[in-house]
Amino acid sequence: MNVWMIGFCSLRKNTSFTLRQFDMLTAQGERDRCRSHWQFSVRAEPVEVRKRSFQYPTRLQWFLLFALWLGMFAQAPSAWAHESRPAFLEINETAPGRYSVLWRTPILSGMRLPVALKFPDDVRNVTEPTVQELTDSLVERRVIEAGANGLAGKQIEFVGLQATITDILVRVQLRDGSHSTTLVKPSKPWVEIAGSRGPLA
Repeated sequence: MNVWMIGFCSLRKNTSFTLRQFDMLTAQGERDRCRSHWQFSVRAEPVEVRKRSFQYPTRLQWFLLFALWLGMFAQAPSAWAHESRPAFLEINETAPGRYSVLWRTPILSGMRLPVALKFPDDVRNVTEPTVQELTDSLVERRVIEAGANGLAGKQIEFVGLQATITDILVRVQLRDGSHSTTLVKPSKPWVEIAGSRGPLA
């Protein structure tokens, strides 16, 4: 019912109903009308408009962010999975049971080949490895001691090689002048050092 009609009816029924009370009732009715109009406007407003100021990422956006984060960490192994440049290991016998070792690994996209040398447990470092960084590779040098029998019959492992398609060229030079060269494949990530005048396994 119209607010003015409510006030007029109240004025007729109650003669003590003052003009001030009529004005207050009218103001209250106006406020109720405005409040009702505002609530209707909010309900009628599209959901997209109300959420326009802030939105949580959707499932697709979360998935894309996760894929990007995962790709950053997987970039290096993935790159090495397609790397074809070989690494190089050179072992020279300088004294009975003592060898100089040169280990050269290629660099791809600023990352070193994820392969580590593993000598037998009874082999010790005479000098600690020193690393020289070149534009396309890293060169590591050291001197090792393998005991009285040397490296003959012992295995050198290439940890992590099986996760790549990179080959390793291994060259061994002995004191008696004999030498041999072999190519180590990821399917067989180790090499066995033969004795004097013997081929590599």
